[in-house]
Amino acid sequence: MKYLVGAALAVLAAMAILSPPAQAAASQYQVIYDFCPVAGCADGSDPWAPPVGDGAGNYFGTTAGGDSNGGTIYELSSKHKQWSYTLLYTFCTVKKCPDGQAPHGQLVRDTKGNLYGTTQFGGAKHEGVVFELSPKGGTWTYTPIHSFCALAACADGGNPTFVTLSYQGQASGVPYDGTSPLFGATSGDGSKAPATVFSLTPKKKKWTYNVLYTFCAQANCTDGAKPYSAPIVDGSGNLFGTTVIGGAANQGTVYELKPQGKTYAQSVIYSFCAQTFCADGGGPSGPPLLDGNGNLFGMTDGGGAGTVESGQGTAYELTPGGGASWTYTKLHDFCSDTNCADGSGPFGGLVFGPGGTLIGTAFFGGDLNFGTIFEIGGDKPTKFKRLISIGNIETQGAYPFSPPVANSATTFIGTTASGGLATEGVIYQLTP
Repeated sequence: MKYLVGAALAVLAAMAILSPPAQAAASQYQVIYDFCPVAGCADGSDPWAPPVGDGAGNYFGTTAGGDSNGGTIYELSSKHKQWSYTLLYTFCTVKKCPDGQAPHGQLVRDTKGNLYGTTQFGGAKHEGVVFELSPKGGTWTYTPIHSFCALAACADGGNPTFVTLSYQGQASGVPYDGTSPLFGATSGDGSKAPATVFSLTPKKKKWTYNVLYTFCAQANCTDGAKPYSAPIVDGSGNLFGTTVIGGAANQGTVYELKPQGKTYAQSVIYSFCAQTFCADGGGPSGPPLLDGNGNLFGMTDGGGAGTVESGQGTAYELTPGGGASWTYTKLHDFCSDTNCADGSGPFGGLVFGPGGTLIGTAFFGGDLNFGTIFEIGGDKPTKFKRLISIGNIETQGAYPFSPPVANSATTFIGTTASGGLATEGVIYQLTP
């Protein structure tokens, strides 16, 4: 794998963003909030994931930094074409961060307006937490609903890295019902806690935690290791996810967990680096995207053809066949344009755009190596189009990690993990 998320974090922390001369953008891009307008970044910094909307013009999101350097939860509201920011919660204000630290993933919102998410660190054993933030009478109440490493030998896992919780029906855009299971994954820390897929089910204000699968159960971790994102759920309750390493070539997998009564059967539906020189890609860190025909779409941040020996990432499709067989199709090789103008190192997943196109982001590449936003369309789909090159005066921001989310039929809202006026990240609105 060419890039690891840890290396990306180090690059992000070390670089300052300068604004070169303006340049025309192919799509409409507007910064609607710049993080860290005051000393101390009390509003937060480093937003890795896009916010989630409530359908009424309000958006709720997380940042990994802030005045306590533990992260924040915020609300961004639109009224009369003006955006206003409200800080809802600041993590890690107590010694040792029992409430959690570093929320990297997108929030989940239920039908009552409660918000759910994860932190990578903090909690009782500093292995991360799953939390709930609930509105009541104009105030918000924060509750950790699971602190990882709570079971013997940390069998429940630890370090849910960039995890956005998932639930059945999420793909259709409906809010979480508040009663069915939430699903997630932990990447593990290599020595203390394993990598797991888990469920959390609420009942009478209590949550039941279940480990659905523990990775590296097979020799040489051929079943996968280190999932950096949560699995998605189809209409039959099957889970599909990715691991950044493990598999037949230790370059990552796409896996399926199929419910069998009260247990789940795990199978690897694709091991990356199956082609010569990893031309198919390696290291998928983002979740797959499922369409109505059961096809999966995703990206790898390494491998592929590219313009350098190890490749700069791929976009792919997996099509189900008879039985357990799946067919792999490469949709795009990143860094296939001169100087990686199309982007490189796509860490996140993909979302559906207008007309069934695929929209995603590349962390690096573009005209200034601060990342790109792109679209893949066509009948295959293999027609690649760069929508935005991030980082100039007209498109402030740097290092977009996750894809934007739909704001309307024609607009999207997303974040960059750095850049902007204070170089601490922005929230942007995009019209492809």
